[in-house]
Amino acid sequence: MRLRLYENHRFVLYAPFYAAHAIGAYAAEGLAVELLPSPGVGLAESRPGPTARSKCSGAGRCGS
Repeated sequence: MRLRLYENHRFVLYAPFYAAHAIGAYAAEGLAVELLPSPGVGLAESRPGPTARSKCSGAGRCGS
């Protein structure tokens, strides 16, 4: 599965995402993750590409 992760700016709270990317954790779970800068407020949603909606429960367990 391909996933684009847009970030507004470099921020310490994004560190877990950077670390997971650096150690290959996403790939190990079958995800092809792109870390990208945000194209601007409200513009990430309008970027072309495949879209998928996830189904998440209140317990934080998600699936597609």
